[in-house]
Amino acid sequence: MRRKNTPRLWSLVGTTLVVLVLAAFTTNSGATAMSAADGVPVVPGQVIVALVPGASASAVAEDHGAHVLRDIAGGRFFLFSVAPGQERQIVETLRGDRRVRFAEPNWLRQLHDAPDDDGYGYKWDLNNDGTLCDGTDCAAPDADMDWQEAYTLLGSGFSGSAVVAVIDTGIDLNHPDLNDKIVPGYDFLDNDPDPTDTYGHGTHVAGIALAETNNGAEVTEPAGEGDTAGVGYSPNIKVMPLRVCDQNGCPTSAIVDAIYYAADNGANVINLSLGGKIGSASEEQAINYAWDKGLVIVASSGNDGAGRVSYPAAFANVIAVGSTNWRDELAPYSNTGKDLDVVAPGGDMDRYDDPGGIWSTMPTYDVYLTTQYAYDKNYDHLQGTSMAAPQVSGLAALLFAMGVADTNGDGQVNDEVRGIIESTADDLGKAGWDREFGWGRINVYNAVLAAGGGTTGNPPTVSWVNPSDGDTVSGTVTVQISASDTEDADGTLTVEWRVDGGAWQAATYNANTGYYEATWDTTTVADGGHTLDARATDSDGNVATASIAVTTENTDDPPAVNIVSPVDGSTVSGTVTIQVDATDDRDAAGTLTVEVSIDGGAWQLTAYNSTTGYYELNWDTTTVADGSHTIDARATDSAGNTANALQI
Repeated sequence: MRRKNTPRLWSLVGTTLVVLVLAAFTTNSGATAMSAADGVPVVPGQVIVALVPGASASAVAEDHGAHVLRDIAGGRFFLFSVAPGQERQIVETLRGDRRVRFAEPNWLRQLHDAPDDDGYGYKWDLNNDGTLCDGTDCAAPDADMDWQEAYTLLGSGFSGSAVVAVIDTGIDLNHPDLNDKIVPGYDFLDNDPDPTDTYGHGTHVAGIALAETNNGAEVTEPAGEGDTAGVGYSPNIKVMPLRVCDQNGCPTSAIVDAIYYAADNGANVINLSLGGKIGSASEEQAINYAWDKGLVIVASSGNDGAGRVSYPAAFANVIAVGSTNWRDELAPYSNTGKDLDVVAPGGDMDRYDDPGGIWSTMPTYDVYLTTQYAYDKNYDHLQGTSMAAPQVSGLAALLFAMGVADTNGDGQVNDEVRGIIESTADDLGKAGWDREFGWGRINVYNAVLAAGGGTTGNPPTVSWVNPSDGDTVSGTVTVQISASDTEDADGTLTVEWRVDGGAWQAATYNANTGYYEATWDTTTVADGGHTLDARATDSDGNVATASIAVTTENTDDPPAVNIVSPVDGSTVSGTVTIQVDATDDRDAAGTLTVEVSIDGGAWQLTAYNSTTGYYELNWDTTTVADGSHTIDARATDSAGNTANALQI
């Protein structure tokens, strides 16, 4: 499973965070976004700040000509207000205040749909038979997520459950394809418990992720045109509507509040079909908090057609999702780059009612998208990475509801869920990960199989024998994996292994050892920490996995050497015991060759004293004239690496 190595912009561990707001953002005032930096929109007059522990929010605000409006995320942050138009200046002065950990504008994220551009039969993203056409432009058969195959395999029986927090424009709480799946949410723009959708985007996103299926809403699906189906179709999968956006955008302060709310109120998955060009420290801290609580966070990569993923998708603990069309091609608007993880159907439209978009729920009443644009109520097509992200969120919820096993024993399964989604995707680009498609277009059927769904018999057992968890390895290593099954005989399982989420490699059964084995040349990876995964599949399709962490060390560092006694500049007489401290990353204590030289003379061998832990040599100082003398120490390890120390 790939983990993004995005550099942190700020260090937030153990800090108190404060948000500085320059002018209160109200959804009904018609306030427009203004630019604070590099043309990136912000909420007018608002800034986010982190304070050192013990600092007073009111005192900091007063010293910078601001005042505290409210706290955010249960007191983790605060919102201040200053004169609109002074965002950049306030941020700069706050960053120079020793009481401030960081300062940033209250970024105004944008929804990742494309508004300027009936029935299950329109859902080519779930089941693409190639019959849908827009003039001469027709869909390619099987350019879909294999959702129908998974649905046929699983049926409706689920022992577990899941909740998807849709952090968006709210949801139509009475929509017939969503109303039975809604759990309590919140409106973080108007600060009330009614997250009713006034824009339309959130309702559409929620329907893609988990619309009710085979529920007879308006007409019976899949043949009708007034209904839809969601990836997370199980009745056990619910949606938590959290409103943070309207036609003006999505303030970071509201997004942060919503992420903490979702993490603390039972959500398993967070969907963020929104973003911007600049990272937010408070947003990243909220996402890391949710990940550590066991949630999977999914976000859209952005619709700029740019070679970099937008934030928050670019953060390490987020699955960044790009968009494909109905021919499994990258949508032209979809952002790409080093932080992209997977792609999913997001559509490609050139007009309203274009079947190349993603069909889903729309509010049953007039909203911004239906009054300002020509979109329909109830159901319609939209396109964008906003539509691709909930495909992944719905799959994550499906895996949670299936009861994915906690294979690494950390008490949460979000890393297993993410690993399954990424490792079972259909490769559409170069072999392995690439900047355009990430690990590939998600495949619901493959993910369900990898999670042990729709199979018979007991799953196999698999564990690592060599190396062991926490080992440091070098050179060529014999990988040994123990795997067995109650139905399959020894040696008949399919056993594979991989390094750092890369391509799976076969392990061959060795009848002499009873293990599945392979050879790993550790010099092909950089020195440092790595993750090894093992996967065993039996004849019924049951899958078991096991993961360990190892460290590779193929660069032999020289030993460390230091003269402990006598100390530099001291005066000595008679017989003195010279003590040298010498250690090495490979050689055990006492095994180094340590020598001492007086005034550049012959090297004399020391002896290791296990009681003191030093290499020692007795020096009769009467053999040299009174005055200043130089002591050199030299340590040599078994590889011939040498280090020196000098004492005067």
